[in-house]
Amino acid sequence: MSADNVVRLEKSPAMSGLYVRALLRRTDGQQDLPTLAVELDDQRVDMRHVQHYRHICGFSGQGPLPISYPHMLAFPLHLALMTDKAFPFPLLGLVHVSNRIEQLRPVWPREVLRVKCYLGELKAHPKGQTFSIHSEIWSGRECCWRSESVNLFRGAPVSGPQAVKSNSIDTLDGLVETDRWPLPSSLGRAYGRISGDINPIHLHPLSAKLFGFERHIAHGMWLKARTLAKLLPTEERRAVQVAVEFKRPVFLPAELSLREASRSETKKTFALYSADGSELHLQGQLDYLRGV
Repeated sequence: MSADNVVRLEKSPAMSGLYVRALLRRTDGQQDLPTLAVELDDQRVDMRHVQHYRHICGFSGQGPLPISYPHMLAFPLHLALMTDKAFPFPLLGLVHVSNRIEQLRPVWPREVLRVKCYLGELKAHPKGQTFSIHSEIWSGRECCWRSESVNLFRGAPVSGPQAVKSNSIDTLDGLVETDRWPLPSSLGRAYGRISGDINPIHLHPLSAKLFGFERHIAHGMWLKARTLAKLLPTEERRAVQVAVEFKRPVFLPAELSLREASRSETKKTFALYSADGSELHLQGQLDYLRGV
């Protein structure tokens, strides 16, 4: 992506203003994904915010940032991309279907960071279309964290390259339950206050019904973060990749069962099921990276 395609911001955009823009904007019906990127320099984390995030997601420790926390720095830039006048889909009602994080090295709270986010591929899907957003966290000239989030715009399928099923997640055979979590009805609102993700599908049964859901649903990135808080040792400092697919929405309130299995010294598969085991909500794989 050339330098001409990157919008450099002076400060993190106010998310409240971006949601107002999302409510007011009208899409023009085009189906092309524009070449858009945004970049933000000189970012420092707010330690009080980090502590609130640790608390609601279940992380412990006072060392490096939780592996999923850099998503908090990137998310306002995601909103800026998805409310740009050239972006073809309405923001509200989009569904997060998968996420992959690579922690190339720990990110420390006192570091001065540069955040870059850009749109990736647009693909056909049986339930509409998916698009990806790539995020990178840099410290100086070193990229220390990156991710890819894939979102679904629900609608009539269109012709074009089909989104293929991820083959990066191994079989779920042999998983053993290691934990259970009750999720209160208020979880979406509580995590929304911390993350800034106040998509109505997460907040209240009535607002979720406006977008075709029977009740409000848990945030996918909370589900991933809560799982990582259990799977990874406190202050994990190795290079690691964690990929997840969000299979079925978690309607709030709920109770979830975490199941996991080690496949080797460097690989673990895991899943979140409903308490009775009848529904698979999330499946994923953790890989320690060598030679990074």
